[in-house]
This record gives sequence, C-alpha cells and structure tokens, in this order.
Amino acid sequence: MKTVFKIGAQFIILYVLLANWTWLYTHLVLGALAITLILISVQHMIELVWRKAALRKLRENIGKAEAGDPEAQGTLGGTYYYGSNGVPQNYAEAAKWYRKAAEQDQSGAQLQLFFMLAEGQGGKQDLTEAYKWIRLAFRRIGASGRDDACPTLYRLQALLTPDQKTAAHREALKVRTRERDPEDWARYQDDLGH
Repeated sequence: MKTVFKIGAQFIILYVLLANWTWLYTHLVLGALAITLILISVQHMIELVWRKAALRKLRENIGKAEAGDPEAQGTLGGTYYYGSNGVPQNYAEAAKWYRKAAEQDQSGAQLQLFFMLAEGQGGKQDLTEAYKWIRLAFRRIGASGRDDACPTLYRLQALLTPDQKTAAHREALKVRTRERDPEDWARYQDDLGH
C-alpha cells in the first residue's frame, strides 16, 4: 500500500509540475508575442513620425528652392539624384535643380552637374558644358571633391578638342562675369591666354 501511495503521490506531483510548466510556457510565449507586437507598433510609429518630419522638411526645401535659395536647390537636386526622403530617383529633375544652384555659384552643385553632364544623366551628354562646370567649381571644391572629379576630368580633357575647351572656358567666364568676381576673372583671363 505504501508503494501505491508513493506512486500516486509521485503521479500527482508530476501532474502538478507538468500543468504548471504548460501554464508557464503558454504565458511566456504569449508574453513574448505581446512584447513583439508592442515593439513593432512602436517601430511603425517612429517611422511614421520620421516620414512626416522628412515630408515637412522636403516641402520647406521645395519652397526655398522655388524661391531661389541656391543651397535648397542643391539639396533638392541631391534628393532627386539619390531618390531620398520618399522622392523617387529622377535624374532630369536632379539636373534641373543642380543647374539652378550651379548658376548661383554653388560649387557642390557645379561639381554634381559636371558628373551628370559628363555621364549623360538626366539629359543629353554634353562634354563641353560639363567642362565649363568643372572649371567653375574646381578651384573652390575641397580636396576630396577634386579627388573624385579628377578621373572624369582627365577623361573629359582627352575627349575634348582645344576649340571645345576654349568654348567651355569662355562660357565659364560669362558666369564669372555675372558673379563679378575680379580675382577669378583675372585667373580665367590668364587661363585663356589674355
């Protein structure tokens, strides 16, 4: 009888342990699932807030760019070039905004426009026009910009005839004259041999 009682007690203890483990396991799984759902919801809320902030910033930037702010125009060109802030990649729009900023002496935009024109991104490839923009930007861009530009510039110089280079220099001079920068005007006159 003692053995039957002992086996019965062990069975009851085993039953209680298994029942508790099942309960514990069920609640741990449900708890983990609940925590996962909460984290996913928080992530979606953060993404929504970020998208709204990016959209608001984009609208502000478009307004500034349309009002003629060269920094905003260059930034908008980059937004279209890379397809960021929810805006699809559009090289034609990027070239349009880079050109507007470049015409207002934004060296970064001039450098990017050089690359786009040299590669034919956003429009027809125009090596002479590309050469004009790199001539305008080259002295004012930083060392890393020059390092990035040099391989394309050397390739471009090899493809252009002397007449095309002179035409590009003259176009660059016209832009410099508009800017009324006497120091650069003198340097470009020297470059042309005047």
